[in-house]
Amino acid sequence: QPYSKLISSQLSWDFVNQQGRMRATAKAVDLVALQAQHPVNWPVRVSTGSVDYDGSWHWQAKNLSDNKHQFQLANVNGAAQDYGITNMSGDVQVAAVDDALQSNYNLHIQALQPLAASNKLLINNAHLELNTTSPKSKGLAKAVSSVHEWQDTNFKGHFLGGEIRSQADAWALTNLN
Repeated sequence: QPYSKLISSQLSWDFVNQQGRMRATAKAVDLVALQAQHPVNWPVRVSTGSVDYDGSWHWQAKNLSDNKHQFQLANVNGAAQDYGITNMSGDVQVAAVDDALQSNYNLHIQALQPLAASNKLLINNAHLELNTTSPKSKGLAKAVSSVHEWQDTNFKGHFLGGEIRSQADAWALTNLN
C-alpha cells in the first residue's frame, strides 16, 4: 500500500515439479511519494519524477533463482551527493549473480549543478554508468540503494563549452572556454 493498485502480476506454479514463475509490473510510480513512505539510502533525493518497474522471479523447489528487475526512470529532478540533478532518465537493472545482486545503472542527466558552485559550472548532458554488487540476503531495496558499494563509475558530459570525463577518481577536461 498504496502502490498495490499500480502493480500487475501473474504467478504460475507447477505443483508436480515444485517450480514456478512470477512476473510483476508497475507503471508511473511517483518517486517522491515512494521515497517518503519507504526511505532507502538511494543516492538521489528526488523532488519530482516517476519510475516504471518490471520484475520476474523463478522458483525451483524452495530455491529462488533467476530473478531480474528493471526500473525505468523518467523526468527525475532532485539532488545526489554534491550535485543538483535536472531531468534524469534511464534504467537500473538488478539481477541475481551467484550469491549476490548485481545492479547496473545507465542514466542520462540533462544537467548537473554542483551545489557549492555558481551556475557557470553547470554540466550539460551527462551520461552516468554505475555498477554495484550487494549480498542477495540484503534484498532488492538494499541492492538498488547500496551507494557506498558503487564501483567502475564512468561519467561524461559537456562543461564550459568543452567536455568533462571521469573514470573512477580520474577527471579529464578538454576544449574548455
